[in-house]
Amino acid sequence: GYTPLHYACLFKCDVSLIRVLAQTAVRVEKSTGGKVRINTSIAPQSPLYFACKLDACAATIQALLSCIEYHHSVGRIGLWIAPITGGEPYWYKHDEEENERFNQNIPCPLIALWEEHDFDLSSHGPEQVLEMRDVATHILNDHNNYTEGNDSSALGLWEKSISLVVAAWKRHAQDGPEIESACLLHAIASIQKGPLIEFLRCAVAVFPEALNHRDDSGLIPLHHIIRLPSVNRDALCTLLEPALETAKISTRHGAYLPIIMAIKSFIKWEEGLKELIMAWPGALKTQDAETRLYPYLVAASNDADVTTIFQLVTENPEPVGYHLL
Repeated sequence: GYTPLHYACLFKCDVSLIRVLAQTAVRVEKSTGGKVRINTSIAPQSPLYFACKLDACAATIQALLSCIEYHHSVGRIGLWIAPITGGEPYWYKHDEEENERFNQNIPCPLIALWEEHDFDLSSHGPEQVLEMRDVATHILNDHNNYTEGNDSSALGLWEKSISLVVAAWKRHAQDGPEIESACLLHAIASIQKGPLIEFLRCAVAVFPEALNHRDDSGLIPLHHIIRLPSVNRDALCTLLEPALETAKISTRHGAYLPIIMAIKSFIKWEEGLKELIMAWPGALKTQDAETRLYPYLVAASNDADVTTIFQLVTENPEPVGYHLL
């Protein structure tokens, strides 16, 4: 079920050949009005997945991402080349065809890219971090100056990862906030399947000022992590530990504090709720802006598990007394 483009990516062919094969395939699909398409159920691994799995160069990754076109009558042309990048945000609403792909858990390019690497940012100095920042900004602004040298280096891995995230956000921009350089950390924190921890740590090191920055929706990265369909405690702590004050930052207009968001997202005590309270114990004495309930009552009214409710009361029983008076 593989095409010549699949094999070209499997055998790490030159980017010029991969670009020609991808562009030709898209032209054929467009000329037939989208009638000639690859059955992804037969070949679930996309060319992009193979390119990431085999650590292709950044130019190859970008060539595959950039060949997908939108046609008003048949939708996206060439989507089988990169049906997902792994950087899709949680707020993206899939159509029926793409829902099927996600439900089948097709191989994720972003995860494949990181599987073969043991990347420790602490071994790289401030100059490396500045380079990573410049690379991310260039990609966001569609400047195709790729990293020279070893694409398996930390900088090469970062460059390709950012390309996957930016491509996903730009593809689905109509469903959510626009991405800008100040919000790249927000984008990485919003990855639908949950951000890769090492990738997220890199993003925090490169964009530390973004931890307190609100995006167009009035959310900081911590809010996005809490809103993920499945919560990763390590990811939450990665954003919280360098900026404990973010536990006090509510959504726009003071609607929800992180602790209230976490409770309403059914985050359990051991899944990160404890860390939010340790960062700001005063949250336990703060009422929900919408219901005027204290956190333990918000948990009880949202059918939280008994352990979570018990811990919220035990950590600060004072608000319980208010309701007994």
